Amino acid sequence: MWSLRIWQPLSPRLHLPLTLIYYARKISGKVRFQKLVFLCKREAGLKTDYQFDLHKFGPFSSELAKDLQELTIDGTIEIEEVPWVSAEGPQMLTVYSLTKNGIDLVEKKILPKIDPDTRTRIKLVAERYNNVSLDKLLSYVYSKYAQ
Repeated sequence: MWSLRIWQPLSPRLHLPLTLIYYARKISGKVRFQKLVFLCKREAGLKTDYQFDLHKFGPFSSELAKDLQELTIDGTIEIEEVPWVSAEGPQMLTVYSLTKNGIDLVEKKILPKIDPDTRTRIKLVAERYNNVSLDKLLSYVYSKYAQ
């Protein structure tokens, strides 16, 4: 599959979510992805253009949601919809991962532009929070960053 990214300049604001998914390998759920980027901004102190507003499940960035959709359409990331049972009943969970083109993009175009300290901070957020249960992650974000 080819990517439109070859033809379009890459917005610097995409560096954070793409690097995050690179280190996480897979991110399960739209809510989790939102919280991981939020934690990169608030906890790891990374600069990003994403603005977060309080939403049903805590901090939410409409720009991030739009970017994830566009990155899926252009073949940089892929999504898999898997069945999942939540407190609200059965639903589909979106699992994000990089395509081969996405991995190449991160390794060749993004990582060389990110300083080692920033890469380490993104990797630490991915390692610390990506595999925590969603309930625990939401509780943590709510308790620490209640607005």
